[in-house]
Amino acid sequence: MSKKRKDSFVCYRSWYEAAKHLPDADRLTYYELIFEYALNQVDNSKNISDYMSSFWILSKPNIDANLRKWKNGCKGGRPVTKIKPNNNQE
Repeated sequence: MSKKRKDSFVCYRSWYEAAKHLPDADRLTYYELIFEYALNQVDNSKNISDYMSSFWILSKPNIDANLRKWKNGCKGGRPVTKIKPNNNQE
């Protein structure tokens, strides 16, 4: 069984708005954190400063929620059920 690879993720405007005020090097670090975690589930946040950590703390919960949704979707979703007639028409 091959491991399913994640090829996309949701990126929020708030992340962009926060990052555009960062110096170039910090912005690149922030984007790399997001991409690596969202696509490969590799958390490199141990290697960042406390300053950059504050940006990461705000982004990670959104990525985690979307990752959970993606993993649940890979399971096939809810089984199809038969529609039962509504017998309360009197």
